Amino acid sequence: MKTWLRSHFLALCILALGLTAGGMAYAETAAAPAQPAAAPAPVPPATAELREAAAKAPTPADLAKGDPGGTITGSIADVTVTDAKAGPTLADAGNQIGQNKIAINFVWTLICGFLVMFMQAGFAMVESGLTRVKNANHTYMMNFFVYGCGLLAYWVLGFAIQQSGSTAAEHDAKLTAAFHELDPSRYPATVAVADDLPVPLEEEFAYGLRLIIAGLDRLGH
Repeated sequence: MKTWLRSHFLALCILALGLTAGGMAYAETAAAPAQPAAAPAPVPPATAELREAAAKAPTPADLAKGDPGGTITGSIADVTVTDAKAGPTLADAGNQIGQNKIAINFVWTLICGFLVMFMQAGFAMVESGLTRVKNANHTYMMNFFVYGCGLLAYWVLGFAIQQSGSTAAEHDAKLTAAFHELDPSRYPATVAVADDLPVPLEEEFAYGLRLIIAGLDRLGH
């Protein structure tokens, strides 16, 4: 009888000890302060400014009313965004600018090609006006045939010569070295400015534009 009581008493003690330890652990867990939620990443100032501008952009309803002055056409609302929910970012604006630059370059190249087509028509009219009437048809066909031959030659060989695989810097360095190798006694001016050659396209364009403006200005006086 004593053994039975002793064993049951020991079991009750172990059970009480276990309940006490479990209650303490539960109390500590419940009393532990909750971890604060992670703060959202700060929005860069440029992105915030872009989103603010996008919020003020004209709506489709505004555009539907018309834009006689052209003040609301082509706004930040036309920029292609990666995430429509997040709104425009600096990367989206940069990508749009880069795509517009390439598109403008392509369009300008096409316009120059179209102008060359009209130039061929002008040559045809000039040359046919300087020949006898019986040769006019031949002159016209010769001019248009030459243009087609030029297109084919550029497709076969011209582009490979233009884009030879070297970068623009390497190409300019080769040209500069070639200018330095010229005979100074025959080409003194070219050798003297060899380090500044070739002239960038932007500077050539600006120089030509200044010449045109100066010529028009003299005609005006």
